[in-house]
Amino acid sequence: DKLVDDDKELADKYADTNANPYADDASNNEKQNLNTKTVKRGDKLVYQVWLDTTKFDAANKDNIQSVGISDDYDEAKLNLDASAIKAYDSVTGAEVTDKFDITVNNGVITATLKDGFTKSLGDAENTQVIDTTKFAFGRYYKFDIPTTVKADV
Repeated sequence: DKLVDDDKELADKYADTNANPYADDASNNEKQNLNTKTVKRGDKLVYQVWLDTTKFDAANKDNIQSVGISDDYDEAKLNLDASAIKAYDSVTGAEVTDKFDITVNNGVITATLKDGFTKSLGDAENTQVIDTTKFAFGRYYKFDIPTTVKADV
């Protein structure tokens, strides 16, 4: 449920990894970090995918029309229930799952911003762009994806 990086930070990531490329190993992982973790049949895992809007202009001067994430997971090894996927705003911590259409098809998770979060540019074509008063930029949106390792892997 954390909205921050799930690793303890290195004192100086450049100097530390220049001296030892493996400085960021499993010994400093926090419990939420699944990297380097050995998993077993039946284990329940929650992995994360992040939507980064930190480089987008708060007023959407670039006229961005849609945002979303896509992740290809190994459906042969994991069971996943799309209705259990949750999205969170990194600034407020609020759950924002209801702002996204989330689907799972053939091992690919897709979450795209729903209709209703756009406004017209006012041009002849009535071009729709994201209305940042309804969907804020300048933050991350974290998707928690609960899975279970299949019994037959």
